[in-house]
Amino acid sequence: EIAFMCRRYKANEALQMGLINCVVEDDKLEEEVTKWADELLYMSPRYLEIAKISSNVWWNQCRDNYLSGLGMLV
Repeated sequence: EIAFMCRRYKANEALQMGLINCVVEDDKLEEEVTKWADELLYMSPRYLEIAKISSNVWWNQCRDNYLSGLGMLV
């Protein structure tokens, strides 16, 4: 549905659907980002490296398939 209908969703709708982690007011954004950054500071650098590598592997596979699909449309 999301891919085919191309609807726009309000922040609270995206939150309910699990597409985003939280919704904050504009004036609270920097405060929320700082909280996330502070939490990351206490995590294992090795864990963060592995998580980043894992997400890059997944993204690169998706990207290649996406680009291949785009090529079929032309």
